[in-house]
Amino acid sequence: MPRKKKTEEQPVVENIRQLPEREVVIENYMPYAMSVITDRALPAIDGFKPAHRKLLYTMFRMGLLTGGRTKSANIAGAGMKYSPHGDAGIYETMVRLTQNNEALLMPFVDGKGNFGKVYSRDTAYAAPRYTEAKLMPICSEFFSELGKNAVDMVDNYDGTEKEPSLLPTSFPNILVSANMGIAVGMACNFPGFNFSEACLAAAEYIRDPEADLLPIMPAPDFTTGGELIYVPDEMREIYETGKGSFSVRSVYEVDEKHRLILVRQIPYSTTVEAIIDKIAELMKGGKLPQIADVRDESDLSGLAIAIDYKKGTDVDRLIETLMSETPLTDSFACNFNLLIDGVPKTLGIKGILEEWVRFRCGAKERALQYDLDIMLDRLFLLKGLEKIVLDIDKAVMIVRGSKTDELVITNLMKGFGINRSQAEFVANIRLRNLNEEYILKQTKEIESLEKKIAELDEILASPGGVRNVVRDELIDLSGKYPSERRTMLIEPPEEDEEIAGGEEFYIQFSEDGYIKRADSGILCDENSEIVVFSDSTDAYKARAAEAGTRPVYAGSLAELGSGENMVGFFLLEADRYVVTLYETGKVSLYRMSDFETKLNRKKLKGSLSASAGRPFAMLSVTMEDCIAIETDKGRKVVLPVSALSLQNRGGGGRQEIKLRKKEALAALRLATEAEAKKAVKQEQMTITV
Repeated sequence: MPRKKKTEEQPVVENIRQLPEREVVIENYMPYAMSVITDRALPAIDGFKPAHRKLLYTMFRMGLLTGGRTKSANIAGAGMKYSPHGDAGIYETMVRLTQNNEALLMPFVDGKGNFGKVYSRDTAYAAPRYTEAKLMPICSEFFSELGKNAVDMVDNYDGTEKEPSLLPTSFPNILVSANMGIAVGMACNFPGFNFSEACLAAAEYIRDPEADLLPIMPAPDFTTGGELIYVPDEMREIYETGKGSFSVRSVYEVDEKHRLILVRQIPYSTTVEAIIDKIAELMKGGKLPQIADVRDESDLSGLAIAIDYKKGTDVDRLIETLMSETPLTDSFACNFNLLIDGVPKTLGIKGILEEWVRFRCGAKERALQYDLDIMLDRLFLLKGLEKIVLDIDKAVMIVRGSKTDELVITNLMKGFGINRSQAEFVANIRLRNLNEEYILKQTKEIESLEKKIAELDEILASPGGVRNVVRDELIDLSGKYPSERRTMLIEPPEEDEEIAGGEEFYIQFSEDGYIKRADSGILCDENSEIVVFSDSTDAYKARAAEAGTRPVYAGSLAELGSGENMVGFFLLEADRYVVTLYETGKVSLYRMSDFETKLNRKKLKGSLSASAGRPFAMLSVTMEDCIAIETDKGRKVVLPVSALSLQNRGGGGRQEIKLRKKEALAALRLATEAEAKKAVKQEQMTITV
């Protein structure tokens, strides 16, 4: 007979609560939502989310601030002491903080190996067993005051370790580090700001909370470069409210010989793959028949998107189409939402700086008080030691005559009128050091200690003392970690306003910088443009038709900015080139067509190199010309234009002449026929004395 199954007894459940669904959701979901907001998605005033802070503290505890690199797997494993969410998430956090990934303007982790790229969606980073890392030197600005009670230390998740609640950042990292997070019902999106600009802006805010910060920190900065379309009023609104958006255009160069557009910088908010996918989609839809091929040519030298265009293509029109129809131009939506004392707040730049200065001054005051207490303790001990100098023999006799250790302390206290801590300090001096020379050497420290203590007392007692210390540190940091702006600012494009009619006329240029209409000269029409270059590296454009029969200074016609001086001015002719000679002896060659725009922009920022030095002189040339560079010492360099390094607008050029001591440039001119023949024959520069 089959055996009967044993009937299981049902457990008795007591105290069952019947609750409405709404209450259940509130009771269970709201704690989860707040946890995501406060512990994961939003950064605090130090600029870090908990995952970032825990990782950096782990690496600091591992000795990776001053030591060599270690395997990333070791770091991810050690990070489990502070983060219970798994080593995969810890490693992913570290990837974004490396200089290799290029997500941050000021990276915090020095990585070795493949950590992917922020501008690539599909480039996967290597496993942690293959990569190595340590902390960047900038991290010393987070940890130098950590042992000075600058911030509160709290228990880790299981109570076995202590970790900082915030890191005492000595610069406004909340502005410097790009940050994005999505929580429940709220999000944040911080662009990065240039490190030096952010430090100086914070310093200026401390000096004057009502100061206009836009001239110091005009706009965000991105690791991927690009050209930010700058509208001051819109940027000011973002600075005031913490919300708003702006657009960034890609930077490209055109290789006419190979019919190639090479994109080198893209908006931070997009990826190489997203751009290529969109271009390919438009090509398939027949909307970009001018393009033959598009591909990713990024390599170890950096980002590169290659676009091959067909013969006969109007390149300017194609580029404007690409900029308007693809993520080659993309917008960045700002949302400055962060945690202030654990509460989410959306603040403008000044609101953020106000909170950061409050936090930083609090941390600095605690660190200074810690230093003061240490100095006072040291001074107190040395004061006791100073009394021993009066009678060293007496001290030796007291020690020798005391039968126990405790009596040594007691008798020293009675014999010299010192307290227990001072007596302990004296008693612990080695026998060989119990001499007048050693003790006098130690007590000499008293004077310098008293001076430092007085300085700290004054700083801590005065109303703005700590704020001034923080301000001075910010100014020093801006020079200690210099950072050049990567994202250039350009004026917004205007609607094309071609002047009707095709009247032709002549204009004449004078050597002293004037222009006028004349009966002969250079033939122009109503749409011809003049480009004027200033020593600020910017270029300005004006209509040739604006010139009259009376001479007018070209700089005035083009409305150069205040304090700018004109370096050169030319008629914009697409088949010509611009040679720029800098006072350093570097030479740049630009296509004249690089300064043409379908949109009527009157100012082109960063048209000349900002790194090659002050511009000395300019020439309009063709590829068949030769140029001559002369110095005040009689030396001369002759170069075929075709041998010069062709640069994209703003490029730095190449060193073509090395100036000797006390030698300066004298002239840049077109070479004579004899000079040109000699230079072309030799196919290299010719130097004559």
